[in-house]
Amino acid sequence: MNLLFERFVQKLLEFSLGSPYHIEYQKRSRSILWDVNRHKTYGTVIPDFKLTGPVGSLIVDSKYKLGHKLDPSDIYQCFLYAQAFGSVLIEPSHAMLIVPSTSALVEHWQLQVRTVQGAPKSVLHMVAVPVGAAADEMQAQRPGVVAATVAKFVSQAVA
Repeated sequence: MNLLFERFVQKLLEFSLGSPYHIEYQKRSRSILWDVNRHKTYGTVIPDFKLTGPVGSLIVDSKYKLGHKLDPSDIYQCFLYAQAFGSVLIEPSHAMLIVPSTSALVEHWQLQVRTVQGAPKSVLHMVAVPVGAAADEMQAQRPGVVAATVAKFVSQAVA
């Protein structure tokens, strides 16, 4: 089911964001996890989506789990993406995690990784999307509240 939800999120992002954004699906990166002693890659990192737009880029992951049922490893994975793919010039770095919603509205909340002094280092934008309402908008080919809200949250995370 997670693969089906990933494809759904890909279509939703394409529908919501339009042509200003280039969306890459599961582009592998072998340069993120590095074995210093052996001078070689330690493993491959594969985020679900890399969005590149007019003012920056954003890594987006998707999980077919309700927001309150996410494993800590899901959150840690997204924070790794924020750190690894974020801009060295902009702090805190940002990433997004899209999950299905049981509500009729798009829900948004943020998690942060902070220093012990309280300074934010990474921000994870959690976005819960009502699948039925989003599917209705895409099927009718009329962007509505769901598409507009998803686009707004992506724009805020990229800026």
